[in-house]
Amino acid sequence: MSILTLAKLYYPIEKDLNQIKKLMLNHFSETQSKELENVVKHISNATGKMVRAACCQFAYNCGTNTTDKQKLYLLASVIETIHLASLVHDDIIDKSDMRRNQNSVYKEFGSDTALVSGTFFYAKALKHISEIGSLEVLEDISYCVQRLCEGELNQIRDIKSCSIEQYLESINGKTSVLFKSACKNAAILSNGPIESLTHYGNYLGIIFQMTDDYLDLFGKEKDLSKTTGQDFDAGVISLPYILLYNNLTTIKKEDYLNCLSLHELKTTFKNELDSVQDEMKTYINSYVKKALKCLEGITSKQSEPLKNIIKLIERRIH
Repeated sequence: MSILTLAKLYYPIEKDLNQIKKLMLNHFSETQSKELENVVKHISNATGKMVRAACCQFAYNCGTNTTDKQKLYLLASVIETIHLASLVHDDIIDKSDMRRNQNSVYKEFGSDTALVSGTFFYAKALKHISEIGSLEVLEDISYCVQRLCEGELNQIRDIKSCSIEQYLESINGKTSVLFKSACKNAAILSNGPIESLTHYGNYLGIIFQMTDDYLDLFGKEKDLSKTTGQDFDAGVISLPYILLYNNLTTIKKEDYLNCLSLHELKTTFKNELDSVQDEMKTYINSYVKKALKCLEGITSKQSEPLKNIIKLIERRIH
């Protein structure tokens, strides 16, 4: 069997993704600000992997009414726009210089322009989601934006008092809520299995964030399309750090608190981090199983692309 790649996964929906990307950029161009035009031009060079848009398309295809593609395109473009807005604001908070293999909006244009740009993208998303004409979808997307904001503010920054439960609550707001909303609302539009796809999207988002957190500590920059070690530098406590800290003796916990760089942390706790790597893979695998179970009631032809998204994300840690 040939190795599955993102290009192969996207091939059946390539035209759809192009339409979604085109719609996004058309929405962004609706501005009278030259500065925002420059920001849009900058981000149009790197629109990302469009994973959430692909989830919309594949979840939509699980329904029984898949004739209104324009509503699907609107939904997917809005989901991607909200994701983009959250990244722009995240980079301000974390003072991140790189995003998607180029300067972040924060680095390229400064924090003031980045702040306004992120808000502009949020406003565009909410404006265009109303065009779908579904109050249920509009309410869910609005709630999704609220949870994204709460998730960003609820990020754990004190290793001494954190828990795995707090971490899961944080990433539910920070990441999984958008995957969940993408799959749920696509199912609403196509009369699909809403409950199954909602839970699938939630678990997929958790897998995605846990994988990102794993790579931030153990991966290479090419795997993330941004600088590794950003969580440590920004003081954000993700699951690998929680697992490491909880397994340390009292004396070694003091050593952890005195580490000033990721390099120092990796050098000081090299042996302990080997164990953390294995624990992280176990956690990710447990959510992979949960996500796959959600697809059991959906025909294999419809569910196969959704299974393959999980495989591609999971493969990043191997």
